[in-house]
Amino acid sequence: MKPFFQFHSDHPEVYHTLVALTRQAVKSGRKHVGIRMVWEAMRWQRYLQTDEVPYKLNNNYHSQYARLIMESEPDLANVFEIRTRRYKDEGLAI
Repeated sequence: MKPFFQFHSDHPEVYHTLVALTRQAVKSGRKHVGIRMVWEAMRWQRYLQTDEVPYKLNNNYHSQYARLIMESEPDLANVFEIRTRRYKDEGLAI
């Protein structure tokens, strides 16, 4: 399994899709969004759009994407409910 930031670097479209889907939910009036719901919506979109999946979406990454999105996108700073992580890896500040 690739470390999170290596995967993120190799597949920036995952981040952009998660941000777009989250903003779509916020625009529709949602104040809080579940990262797992957004993650599965992205997975579903990819399933419908391609015959082959060029890479797998690791379920271990969705919490790290939630933290990264909230750190990097000021308009989405409080959109995900996060829990304290049991371990820290690759240095996300949250």
